[in-house]
Amino acid sequence: MKRLGGALEAAGIEYALGGALAFNIWAQARGTKDIDIATYVGVGDVERVFSLLQQLGADVERSACRWELKQWGHFEVTFELVRVDVFLPDLPLYDWAYPRRRRVRIEDAELWFWSAEDVLLFKLVFFRDKDKLDIKVLLKVQGSNLDFDYIRKALREILDDEERTKWFEDTVREILKG
Repeated sequence: MKRLGGALEAAGIEYALGGALAFNIWAQARGTKDIDIATYVGVGDVERVFSLLQQLGADVERSACRWELKQWGHFEVTFELVRVDVFLPDLPLYDWAYPRRRRVRIEDAELWFWSAEDVLLFKLVFFRDKDKLDIKVLLKVQGSNLDFDYIRKALREILDDEERTKWFEDTVREILKG
């Protein structure tokens, strides 16, 4: 993770670590099988990311990665025996999250992570059972430290999904008792 973040920065590629790694920064540590990283490059510039990952020793099957990118908006590589999911900013939430990234020191390195609020919002986008559980834990740990105005605005303007919004508001009331 540190090598990957450092190499992206040295190459001038903006990024943010997300998923369970970011969740572990803002809530409680839990295991993960992969690294989720958003890279702020356009589809036309993704070859730079492929090359950088290959230089680091990652297993990059370029044609498969291009296909995955077209299908899902992200691609998978193997880096230091770990699956890395590399996302490109294909949802408006990426633009909202970019200026809110947080610089976090991990041992001897400083890396960019999604803010706690954006981790929560991305989990609302995916909305799997494990994401719902993570949101509850994040609410318990962060509580009133979260910027609820930002979260609610993003829910209205980006997600615009009644089911997710209702679930979120009910969960906030349940966890924060109010």
